[in-house]
Amino acid sequence: MNFSQRVLFLMVLVMVTSCSWMAEAGGPQPISARYDDFRERMLRQRLAKQAAYDKKERDFFSGERRKRN
Repeated sequence: MNFSQRVLFLMVLVMVTSCSWMAEAGGPQPISARYDDFRERMLRQRLAKQAAYDKKERDFFSGERRKRN
């Protein structure tokens, strides 16, 4: 086998492997489903940041520092 035949064989092998993986996984998700997943993840992160900020603020204003004055 010369170099070009080896490269062609390798490309065919990669394509067959990737096609079999896609068939097992049921194919790629549609863009709308991926966007919905991304949006949900971003909303969860934003809510977690807001909750952490609210907790820090609540702890700061109700902490020992405020009680001493």
